[in-house]
Amino acid sequence: MATQAIPGSGAGVGGRPMAGSAPVRRAAGDPGLDEREDGRRDHARRYLLQATLLTAAGVAFSGYLSGVKMMSGVCAFSEPCPMFLGRPACYTGFALFAAMFVTTLAALALRVRTRWPMAANAVVAAVGVVFAGTLTVGEVVAHAGVPVYGMGLPTCSYGALFFAAILVVSGISWRRQGGWMGVRSLRP
Repeated sequence: MATQAIPGSGAGVGGRPMAGSAPVRRAAGDPGLDEREDGRRDHARRYLLQATLLTAAGVAFSGYLSGVKMMSGVCAFSEPCPMFLGRPACYTGFALFAAMFVTTLAALALRVRTRWPMAANAVVAAVGVVFAGTLTVGEVVAHAGVPVYGMGLPTCSYGALFFAAILVVSGISWRRQGGWMGVRSLRP
C-alpha cells in the first residue's frame, strides 16, 4: 500500500523530514484528517443545529410578543409592557434573536466549521441576558405582590432564559472547540 507524507507533520522542505522528527504516514487515498479535527467539525455542525433551533424559538417567542403589540397596541398575555428607548422591549429582544438566528443559519448554510458563530452568538446572548434580566428585575420590583403576569413571570424573564440557554450552549461549544486561543483551561 502506497503512503504519503502529511503536510505539517514534521516533513521539511521538499517532503524531507526535519531534524529530529519523522513524518506521519497515511495510506494513499486517506483524506488525512486528524480524528480530533473530524470531531471538531462534527461538533461545530451540532452546535449550529442546536443554536439554530434555540434562536428560532427566541425569534418565534419575541416575534409573537412584538406582533401582538404592533397589531393590537397592547402587550400579549395582558401584561405590563416594559419600554426600552421609547419602544416596547420585545422589539429589541426580537432584533437580538433575529441577529443570532441569521448568523447561525448563514453559518449552517455556508458549512462554517470555525468558532466565529459561537463567539458572535455568545456576545449577543450576553447582551440579551443583561437586557432581559434588567427588565425582568424592574418588572418584578415594580409589580411585587400583584399577580399581573399571564405566564406567571414577566415575558422578559422567558426571553432571558432563551438568551441564557444560547449563551451556555455557545460557551460549552467554544470550550470544546479549543477554548480561547486554543487554551482549554487556565489550570495547570
